[in-house]
Amino acid sequence: MTAETIPGARVGHAVFGHGTVVRAWSERVEIRFDSFGALTLPRRTHPLVVVSTPEPEGAQVDQRVLNEIRAAVQAERQAGARPVECEVEEVYRDGPLWCLRVVSDELDVSLEGARAWWPDPGKGAAEIVSILPEEGVLWLRGPSAAVPCAGRKIYLYPPEFLQKLSDLWQDKNWSAQALEWYEAMRAGANPAGGEGLEDAPYPWLRRAQRRAFALPRWRFSLLHGPPGTGKTTTLGALLAQFLIQRPEGRVLLVANTNAAVDLALLAVDKQLEQRGERPVCQRIGTNFDTAQYVTRPHLLPAHSLHLLDSLAKLEAQSADPADGPTYANWKDAVGKVRSKLRTRILAALKRARLAAMTTARALMGVQDLKDTGAYDLIVFDEASQVSLAHALALLPLARRALFAGDPRQLAPVVKASASNGPAARWLGRTAFDVVEQGEATEFLDEQSRMAEPICRLVSEAFYEGRLRVAGDALASPLWHAERAGHELRVTPVRSQALWSPLYQGLVREESARAIAELVPRLLLDTRPSQIAVVTPYRAQRALIEHLLRRQGCGGVLITTAHAVQGSERHTILFDPVDAAGRFLSREDLGPRLINVALSRAQARLLLFLSDSDWKNPALAGAQGYLAAQ
Repeated sequence: MTAETIPGARVGHAVFGHGTVVRAWSERVEIRFDSFGALTLPRRTHPLVVVSTPEPEGAQVDQRVLNEIRAAVQAERQAGARPVECEVEEVYRDGPLWCLRVVSDELDVSLEGARAWWPDPGKGAAEIVSILPEEGVLWLRGPSAAVPCAGRKIYLYPPEFLQKLSDLWQDKNWSAQALEWYEAMRAGANPAGGEGLEDAPYPWLRRAQRRAFALPRWRFSLLHGPPGTGKTTTLGALLAQFLIQRPEGRVLLVANTNAAVDLALLAVDKQLEQRGERPVCQRIGTNFDTAQYVTRPHLLPAHSLHLLDSLAKLEAQSADPADGPTYANWKDAVGKVRSKLRTRILAALKRARLAAMTTARALMGVQDLKDTGAYDLIVFDEASQVSLAHALALLPLARRALFAGDPRQLAPVVKASASNGPAARWLGRTAFDVVEQGEATEFLDEQSRMAEPICRLVSEAFYEGRLRVAGDALASPLWHAERAGHELRVTPVRSQALWSPLYQGLVREESARAIAELVPRLLLDTRPSQIAVVTPYRAQRALIEHLLRRQGCGGVLITTAHAVQGSERHTILFDPVDAAGRFLSREDLGPRLINVALSRAQARLLLFLSDSDWKNPALAGAQGYLAAQ
């Protein structure tokens, strides 16, 4: 495509190809988008020439924004540069993987895919396959030496994707394309093109879920899916229809965690299977749950598992650089496996109509993704956990973007200091904070997880009363039977939280003992696997675990809000410990954590609250409703 002079127009810059960037300041410039978002300019009869004119004053804002993003990413890199030290509490082996329960206050999901290293009993390293921060659980693969036993130290080294993110924002052309997306999102420059997707093949979808099929018409769109509304199911049907209805269309599906990627990809594949279609969908990456793909091997690149295992073992057995010949042979062996793996992955990417991977993997492989050509649609699942800096760095790969998630639940993890303004703005915010609600937004307003009283509480406290029980759930005898005897109750707590030297954190013994006394009675009619105790403080969790162990109550999940997101239980016991404290009173954190905790309950929600807990804004707004129950 060639840029042409248009009388009266001043063109700031034009970058043609995928991630097209065009800026113009004239009413006489006409821009059209085809059904996939490709930009076209009308042909004219006058000669084609190159134009260079001064940019408007407002264009200078771009450099300031760019400098701020670069500073934010650099601050995050520095904050995460040092290794996370953990003390091992328990170790066991499960097939090719090792499970370690560790003690550390610094675990978070960004360490998934990182490297673990330990000095004793012999120096060793392994790959972190997955991490459950709130449970203090690590799953390791390919250890190069004996895994450390209880009482030993293990060190976790952050993955390298932040360096790649920094490199992308330092790239002049790439960052210009990324910022064009940001400016369009902020200004609401969101042209629609083509037709929406057909929802007729999915008659079981609810009204709002069917309306979501119009979202891919827009350059960028939001799918807001509160808890229990079937957001993943909707996304699976929508993307399946996209691949069927647009035979040449290509989709890049990303999420922050491997679990979220697997869940979304499997939802798409199940819908395609039901339609009798099989466009090529590929799972790209290393740390997925292979058990999920036993019956769906077609989703994995051919022979990739063997090469991944070989690479993990080689990298875990790194040679000493001081031994020149041995080290050189080791480097050659690693290089050959990496080359083979990259060739296989590139072939899979070129063949795939839908490629699914984590945001970290996409950042590390931007060049490979770029080489396969522009994607027609990039989808960010669990987008409320994908920071602006990460999302914008990937947007130039595609013509259109769909952000699916719930901005009222967990936010991105930011390690840089809370006082760092740029880090908060670019790593703590998401697309939901920039794009205004409008035609290109769909709010899923029907849920089938929570019994009516619990749904009303969550709806009033966090969703302005817009969330309700789905009509198909209310009409289902089975749904009502599973929630028979539903209960929403507050147990008053008189004492306040205190610092515990034993548990090294805030505990509230009165509520912990009340929970420990109640759980055995709940187990009389509810399976342990259907009960969860949720508390935001690790020290309180440890105290409750101790009390329940003394009573022989095994199998009951005692966890924090971060770990329980994405799951549900028949019965939830929620103990905020210190809801009025600084931690849960933070506007950017407290309501999200409380929302996650309350919205896990299907039938029974039991709250343990003191007078001071009611001062928390999220709980204060629901006090009247709870008092009436």
